[in-house]
Amino acid sequence: MNFSTNQVIQLYVLEDGATLGSNIAPSGAVQYAITHADGKIETTDVISKDNVIGTPKVIDATKDTTKLKELVVAVKSGKVIAGQEYIIGLTFRGFSQEDVTTKIIAAKAKSTTDTDLYRALAINAWLQRGVEVEPMFDIYVDGSKVTSKATLEDASTDFSAGFKLVEATPTWELGSFPETTATIEVGTTPIIVSGAEDNDWLVTKQFAEGNTKLPNTHKIADLELFAKGERGNSNALAGWPDNIKPDLYVNANDTTGYAVLAVHYAFIGGNDEVQKSERDAIFVAPQADNAKLSSIVADLAA
Repeated sequence: MNFSTNQVIQLYVLEDGATLGSNIAPSGAVQYAITHADGKIETTDVISKDNVIGTPKVIDATKDTTKLKELVVAVKSGKVIAGQEYIIGLTFRGFSQEDVTTKIIAAKAKSTTDTDLYRALAINAWLQRGVEVEPMFDIYVDGSKVTSKATLEDASTDFSAGFKLVEATPTWELGSFPETTATIEVGTTPIIVSGAEDNDWLVTKQFAEGNTKLPNTHKIADLELFAKGERGNSNALAGWPDNIKPDLYVNANDTTGYAVLAVHYAFIGGNDEVQKSERDAIFVAPQADNAKLSSIVADLAA
């Protein structure tokens, strides 16, 4: 008899130390048993390869990342007008529980040297950054993240390429505050140089995806809590005092992310049962252990 969890989304975590066992029937149907590092065992539905919809494939953690947005602060032509006020207005939407937050970064050019202007703007940005307990952006100079105002004031710091404002890592709390990036709008005062009808100010006029990537770890952790909560609302503490604490195996501190395998299949009841439903069995494993997921793909294709 095939006992199903009767759950549309079934998530199975193959954490570090977990083992994957399989029972393959002559018909090709397979059922997996996952022995977790703490000794507890989970079993999946019996999945028939004939009922698998589509071709399952493993998505590496490196392919499932979120890129933080960044803004290059530099004068396009490199020609700075002495005495001119250079202003950047940043509007953050969805960064926190506040609907809209605005930051104004400004500095007056005391000379025509562009690096002097960049340094002054970066120092002002640092002061603006420090207003919140959790800063809304980080500052990068010459490819390195700035961790103190002294770095910006140091004459040896290279501002020849300007500097970058990079969206700060979003706040995340398991099951209550999802990790989402903000919408950031950029506004500047137009500056015309040498009579050309061109706004000779920022190299880019908006925050765009940069090189800083967030792994999918927090997203997978939220999915695990949701999938286990779908079997009953005890995870939301709605049944107090008869709550069941779920066993969670995703390591929220993993910085490499999780590889993901989603198997979309139809569950069909045995014998005279009439139950038929489409489901997703989602297997996740730390990127270093993604070979465990590849073995599942091989089983279903055999």
